[in-house]
Amino acid sequence: MVLFFWTFATISCGDDLSFSHLKTVEIGFIQLDVPDYFDLYAKQGIDSQVGALFGWKSAIDISYDFGKYGKPFDKPLPDQGVLLTDTLGTLIRQILISEDSMNDLTGVFIIDLNKDSSVKLWTRNLSQDQQALVVKIFKSTRAID
Repeated sequence: MVLFFWTFATISCGDDLSFSHLKTVEIGFIQLDVPDYFDLYAKQGIDSQVGALFGWKSAIDISYDFGKYGKPFDKPLPDQGVLLTDTLGTLIRQILISEDSMNDLTGVFIIDLNKDSSVKLWTRNLSQDQQALVVKIFKSTRAID
């Protein structure tokens, strides 16, 4: 009985939070690396492509929006998180890391200076360990070769 409970808890808790066994997925004009247990679900929005990346083993659900009308993240207050901004060739990337990962957004916004579109990915309801994995995923974003 105890062995069954331990096995069930290990399988159902979603504790595989390592940034390993990676595969590359493409959303719009970017690609990013995710653990191989993540699946991409694409849908069609009204004026954009929307969908989600879902990590079955980690219980992480990341929404995305690719289109013309994306909006960058607002800079958080100093005690609410950090907003990292960098440039990757013609891409400008913002990574939002919230202090309260359970209630506030953690996300990435990317715009290509040569295109009339942007990609935004975001999630919430994360433990600190889940957020650390998501930030690694967001930092792997780059232009499609």
